[in-house]
Amino acid sequence: MFYTTYARGFRSGGFNASGALLAETFDKEILDSFEIGQKSTWANGSFRLNAAAFYEFYDDIQVFEFDGAIFVQSLFTIPKSEIYGAEMSFDWAATDALTISGGVGLMQSKIKKFDTAVRDTLESELNARVANTVKIVPEKQAEFDNNFKGNKLLKFPHTSANVSVLHEMPLKLFGSSTLITRLDYQVFGNRYWFVDNVDKQPFQHILDGSIGLQFNDNWEAVIWCKNCNDRIY
Repeated sequence: MFYTTYARGFRSGGFNASGALLAETFDKEILDSFEIGQKSTWANGSFRLNAAAFYEFYDDIQVFEFDGAIFVQSLFTIPKSEIYGAEMSFDWAATDALTISGGVGLMQSKIKKFDTAVRDTLESELNARVANTVKIVPEKQAEFDNNFKGNKLLKFPHTSANVSVLHEMPLKLFGSSTLITRLDYQVFGNRYWFVDNVDKQPFQHILDGSIGLQFNDNWEAVIWCKNCNDRIY
């Protein structure tokens, strides 16, 4: 099956708590989203493949901001921005007992227009606070002078991938039961924290796992771990 969609999303505007530096109020957010993709099954239904490409255009995307100096959280908006990319996922029933699935997502984002009043407030505050031993360095001053045009949007990974392995083994334990073992491995990264794009989260590798017994479809006992490789990020 091939498909294409267009959708428009809306999020209400509002006002911030008293003391918010960047904006007393924030505008409504409007998203126009375009997607084209395909869904297919192969090998007598044992292999499923989905893929899609998308483009999203935002008017006044709302961005969460926390000011640690005065402990105020608020929202401000970026007037014009876009996100585009592609995603792929698959599910493969390798045997009656073993299922392997996975996916990958590649995204790019871009600030097309930034609010100059918000930029000027950011620049003034960063340079004025006495706690800042290092002011805005010259090479990053250019980001402010360019009004962050072309920079990445914030707080979501621009690259991600995952793979899962699920194995089910029937047992003759307590009458009838199934031993279910699962491993999930995911990679994600290129998450930006601020509009100057200086701080970027590097790629993280996370492993989850579980092993459990399911009895007669009525109850189960499971031992699991999340972040089994004890990754700090």
